[in-house]
Amino acid sequence: MRAVYKLNRIVRDQDDVKSLDAWERAHRQFHLTLIAGSKMPMLVNFCDILHNLNDRYRRIFLVKRGGDRNVAAEHSEIAQAAVARDSAFACEKLREHIQRTGTNLKQILSNQIPA
Repeated sequence: MRAVYKLNRIVRDQDDVKSLDAWERAHRQFHLTLIAGSKMPMLVNFCDILHNLNDRYRRIFLVKRGGDRNVAAEHSEIAQAAVARDSAFACEKLREHIQRTGTNLKQILSNQIPA
C-alpha cells in the first residue's frame, strides 16, 4: 500500500521533467512491489526486463496523449486486491491495466507507420 500511496501522490505534469521522472520511478516501484512477495527472484528480474522494454513505448503514448484513463484508480484497485490476497481479481485487473496500455500503444504506433 505504501508503493501505491507514494505513486498516487505524485502529480504527473507533462511539462515538468522532474515530476515525470518521479512518477516513472514510483510507477516502476509499484509494479515491481506487486510481484516482490513472490520470493521468486528470476520472475522479478524477468518482469523488470519486460517493464524496461515496454517503458520506452509507453512513454511515447504518454507524450502523445498524456493518459486516457484514471490510472491512479486502477493502481489503487490492483493494490487493494493484492493486500486482500484476492489473487484472481488482482491478476484480472492487472491484466486489464497492462492490456489497455498495450492497445493504446498499438494504436499510436500503427498511426505513425505507413501501411
